[in-house]
Amino acid sequence: MNSSIYLAQVAVPIGGAALTLLVGALKPKLRPAFAITAGAATACLTILTLLGAGSPGRFVIPWQGVLNDFSLAPDGLSAYIAAVAGVLGALILLYSYKYMEREEGLTRYYSLVLLFIGAMIAAPLLTLLARTMLRAETATALMSFLRGRGTLDEAA
Repeated sequence: MNSSIYLAQVAVPIGGAALTLLVGALKPKLRPAFAITAGAATACLTILTLLGAGSPGRFVIPWQGVLNDFSLAPDGLSAYIAAVAGVLGALILLYSYKYMEREEGLTRYYSLVLLFIGAMIAAPLLTLLARTMLRAETATALMSFLRGRGTLDEAA
C-alpha cells in the first residue's frame, strides 16, 4: 500500500476546511458540494486504509537530531476508528446539506465539520494534548454555531 495515503486521509479534510473558506467567499452556492466532496474523499481514503491495514506500509519523516525517524504505520484498530470517523463525517455532511440550508454562516459550519473530521482521524499523528485540544476547540465551535451565534465561552 502507498504510504502517502496515511497522510492524505488527514490532509484532505484539513485542507478541505481551508479551501471551503475560499470557495465560500468566491462561490457560496458551491460550498456544500465542495464540503461533501471533501468528506466523501476522506471516507474513501480511510476505507482504503482500513482495507490495507494489515499490509506493510509506513509513512516516514526523516528526523535530524537525537531521535529516530518519525513513522506512522496504522494497525487494524486505528484504521477502523479512522474509517468510522471518515464515513460518519461524510454522512453528517451529506445529511446536514438540507438541514442547514437556511442557516447563516455555512462557510464556517462546513469548515468546522471538515476540521473536526480531520482532528478525529489525525489521532495517531498528534500528541495526546494537541489532539484533545484540537477536538475540543472544533467541537465547542460547532456547538456554538446554533446557540445564538455567540462566542466559544458562551457555548461551553
